[in-house]
Amino acid sequence: MTCTMRGWFRRKQVRRPNVQRQVVRARSGGRQSGLVGRVGRVTVWATAFLLGGWGTAVVYWEARPLLASWFEIREIQLTGDDRVPRHEIMKLLELPSGETLLSVSPAQVVAQVESHPLIKEATVTRRLPHTLALHITERRAAAMLRGSSLTLLLDQEGQVLSVLTARLDSGLPVLVGIDPNLLILGEPRAVQAARVGIKLASLLGRSLEGRPEVDVSDPDHAVAYIKGMRFQFASTPFEEQFGRYRKLELLRRADIPDQLEDIDLRFPGKVIVRKRG
Repeated sequence: MTCTMRGWFRRKQVRRPNVQRQVVRARSGGRQSGLVGRVGRVTVWATAFLLGGWGTAVVYWEARPLLASWFEIREIQLTGDDRVPRHEIMKLLELPSGETLLSVSPAQVVAQVESHPLIKEATVTRRLPHTLALHITERRAAAMLRGSSLTLLLDQEGQVLSVLTARLDSGLPVLVGIDPNLLILGEPRAVQAARVGIKLASLLGRSLEGRPEVDVSDPDHAVAYIKGMRFQFASTPFEEQFGRYRKLELLRRADIPDQLEDIDLRFPGKVIVRKRG
C-alpha cells in the first residue's frame, strides 16, 4: 500500500517549467528584434539619403543651363591697378566662356593674378548676379640696388621689380653690397640682406633729411651713409640703436652737424662719435 501510494504520488508530480531559461530566451529574442529594428531604420535612412542625393543631382543637372544664365560672369570689376595695365591682368585670368559665379574658383583666380611680378596680393569677391570683383595690391618701389654692371628696382620685401638703365635715377634709397644676379635668382641670403638694407634705409629716411645709402655686404654689421654722416650698426634692432643717437643729438643740438661724423652704434648702450676728415 505504501509503495502504491508513493508510485501514485510520483506519477502525479508535475514537472516545473525552467523559468530562468525562458527569461534568457526572452532577452535573446528582445535583442534580436532590437537589432533588426536598428538595421531596418539605418536601411531606410540610407535609402532616403541616396534617393535625395540622386534627386538633387538630377534637378541640378536639368537646371544647369538656367543657373548658368542667372549667374554667368558678365563683368569683372578691377581695383588697385595703378601701374599694372588692365589687359595684362585680364590675360592672366583666362576665364573660360560661360564661367559662372558658382563654378569659378577664387583660389585659382588669386594664384593666376599673383603670378604677375608687380602684384603683391589679390582678393576675389562674388557679387550677384553677374559681377566678379578683383582687388589687387601692387608692389611699390622702396629702394634701388646698385651693382657693378646692373641696377635693380626693389620693393619693400626685397623683390625685384625691374632693371633700371644707367641713366635712370629713381631718387629712392640706395643699397650696395649685394650681387644683383643673386637677387634676381631669389637667393635667400641676398633677399634677406636686401630686406635689412631697405628697413634701415626707411628708418633713416623718416628721421633725417637726405638720401640714405646702405652697405649690406655684411648684413649683421650694416653701414649707412646720409648727409655726410656714416652710421655703423650691429645686428640688434635698428630702432633701439638709432634711438640712442637721437637722444644724444638732442642733447648736443637740434640740427644735423655740418662736419662729417662717424657714428658707431655697435656697442650696447653706447654712442661713439668721431670726426671724419
